[in-house]
Amino acid sequence: MINRQPCFVVATIAVLVLFSSALHADEAEIGGKYCYQYGDSESLVAAKEISYAMALRNAIETYQTFVTSTSIVEDYRLQKDLVETIASGYVENIRILKQEVQGRTVCTELVGRVNPQAVKTIIARKVERARKAKDEGFDGLLSNETIKILNYTKTECRLLANDKCMAFVYQAKGNVPNRSVVLIVDCFDINGDPMSGTRIAIPSEDLYGGEVRRASVVLPRGTVSFDLRFSPE
Repeated sequence: MINRQPCFVVATIAVLVLFSSALHADEAEIGGKYCYQYGDSESLVAAKEISYAMALRNAIETYQTFVTSTSIVEDYRLQKDLVETIASGYVENIRILKQEVQGRTVCTELVGRVNPQAVKTIIARKVERARKAKDEGFDGLLSNETIKILNYTKTECRLLANDKCMAFVYQAKGNVPNRSVVLIVDCFDINGDPMSGTRIAIPSEDLYGGEVRRASVVLPRGTVSFDLRFSPE
């Protein structure tokens, strides 16, 4: 009897290789390096983390798709925000190729993988939002007739380990009706595809015109980026 098992094993391996290649077909490799010189008040551990973080940002800033997509962006703060957004969740399979320590200098070289279309989508979304805010005169990053959002960011939840929160600062524009204003958070995954979002009722009781307050809401697991809008109700 002829044993055909080796052929089956080879065929299985070939299928797995092809499947793996298909999974990464839409991804691109990026690479960056950075040398950080730390002072007497800093530890080697902290210096390595800083060197790693800056190498990752260098990889993003020199990635051709990022360079092309942000060629019209002249606002330094927006450029920095785009880099931070991509670094926070759009780079996968990060590998440190080399991390060397010479004296008080730490040099890190790394590579990672990104989805070019996801990068283009998040950049276009943020650039368009910034353009509208500039054209209309700054009325908050988002506003309705009573509330404007001054700033928002993705951050660690203080009381929930391994969860992410969206913290934001809002201000009353004038006389606020005695009811809650509902803020809807539309969430997107690593590929820029929509997920189940969330919402938060912003209490307006005793909120006077011009008052500034802070609030936060827990984001669904897997959220990489998000958009905000007020409920029309």
